[in-house]
Amino acid sequence: MSGYIFVISAPSAAGKTTLVNSVLQAYDANTLSRIVTYTTRAPRSGEIDGVHYHFVDEATFWQYYRDGQFIEYSCAYGACYASAWSSLELVPDGAGRVMIIDRAGARRVREAYNN
Repeated sequence: MSGYIFVISAPSAAGKTTLVNSVLQAYDANTLSRIVTYTTRAPRSGEIDGVHYHFVDEATFWQYYRDGQFIEYSCAYGACYASAWSSLELVPDGAGRVMIIDRAGARRVREAYNN
């Protein structure tokens, strides 16, 4: 990773995604974009796999976890969410990526990337 990772963390329904979407509208996607996380929940109306989330079933999610593919994960409200190590490795020089994660996940990212 040679670019910047910005972590937005707050309790559920605090407006994290709304805030990030508003900020992202002001930037070119090559300069600043959101890291697409994995989830076990079903897509909501209008959500696109690979754009809003990577939608996977629970067996696949936990296999990815056991394989060490996630830097952080959490489960809440009957679904699990995670960020893949590979998504952080793809940040180019001078670019920024935004992670929308919970506080425990933010701690894990900070521990992995203490800079």
